[in-house]
Amino acid sequence: MEDAVEHPQRYTIAAKQYLLVEPSDYGIPPQVTDSLLKLQAAGMTPIITHPERNAHLQRRPERVLEWVEQGCLVQVTASAVTGSWGDTTCRIAQWLLEHDAVHVLASDAHNE
Repeated sequence: MEDAVEHPQRYTIAAKQYLLVEPSDYGIPPQVTDSLLKLQAAGMTPIITHPERNAHLQRRPERVLEWVEQGCLVQVTASAVTGSWGDTTCRIAQWLLEHDAVHVLASDAHNE
């Protein structure tokens, strides 16, 4: 985290401003919002990747809305929207879409 703040171009997509951030499947630490703010203060735009597939965020999807309000973007896997990841993931992906909290639809083609 500290190195990313000091050297954003090492971590961002094409050395520009966008940084993919994947929440842990094991838990969402309370300081994550502060960490996202630090990344933004360093000139990066965090893109929260597939929160619809994260069990912790499935239970509290409003957290994703909070991050969007603070300036983060959200990437959802397209196959989640169509139901390939199951009913819960599809429901959360649809909920995020309905709340204007999806900015990128990803193919997830690297798994094919």
